[in-house]
Amino acid sequence: MHSSLRTRLLHVLIPLVVAAIILSAAGAFFIAHQVTQSELRDGMARYVFERGQREEKAFQRLDEAHADLIRDVSKRVTALSDKEIDRGFARVFDLREDGTWRTKDEVYDGIYLPDVGYVHSMAGFMTGVEPMTYERKRTIYAAFLAIARIAPAHEGRLESLWFVGNKNDLVIFAPDRDDNLTF
Repeated sequence: MHSSLRTRLLHVLIPLVVAAIILSAAGAFFIAHQVTQSELRDGMARYVFERGQREEKAFQRLDEAHADLIRDVSKRVTALSDKEIDRGFARVFDLREDGTWRTKDEVYDGIYLPDVGYVHSMAGFMTGVEPMTYERKRTIYAAFLAIARIAPAHEGRLESLWFVGNKNDLVIFAPDRDDNLTF
């Protein structure tokens, strides 16, 4: 049997049309996939860039806060009188049985100190290994006062602000620590 020209043409055209539809759909899917992937990559690149900028700003704030702290400590070390150091140090630090000097618990919990103001979320630690000298008291109390003045302005923007002295003496402001700076 001889098929008509029309039948033969249908046998050729139908598969061609089906193939064209399938190829068009595959091409459209491939292009849409490429565009979506490109948009996702661009969005992720923007996110990474902006996150990096935010993290960089956090470190800049930390650097600036520590620079302010060091300047303030330097000024206070020379400006504080012996009487101010003796009185202030005694209000803030206790000598513990193990020979260490530590801030009183209320310094972290919150306390009003005359000539200082409201102080909270702070702790200090001085080892008992080195002898307690007047210079150590002067330095650590100056650091305490400087942090008490500077840290609250950075609360919520910095995790902590700290000062470490020459003898590994430490004063730290860290309001969100789970351990409440108990050491």
